[in-house]
Amino acid sequence: MDSISLVMFSREGCHLCDEAWEVITQSTSDFSNLEISHRMVSENPEWEAAYTDSVPVVLINDAWHSQWRVDADSLREALVSAGARISGESE
Repeated sequence: MDSISLVMFSREGCHLCDEAWEVITQSTSDFSNLEISHRMVSENPEWEAAYTDSVPVVLINDAWHSQWRVDADSLREALVSAGARISGESE
């Protein structure tokens, strides 16, 4: 079973980032093959240049999914489309 990657880029003191992270953690807890990363743009100059004005930015398998706000239903649909599996479902 291939893992699906979800990466959220954010920065300190960003209330939209805090809200997005909460949506992500609450709406993805039942996926079995999902690897989630939370990266701060300040940790890498390339990330800061690419994402600083758009955070939070969510990538699924390195493809842009959303910025500024994360909708739980849209996120779950995109993850399933990318091949994420809900725990207990057959492969």
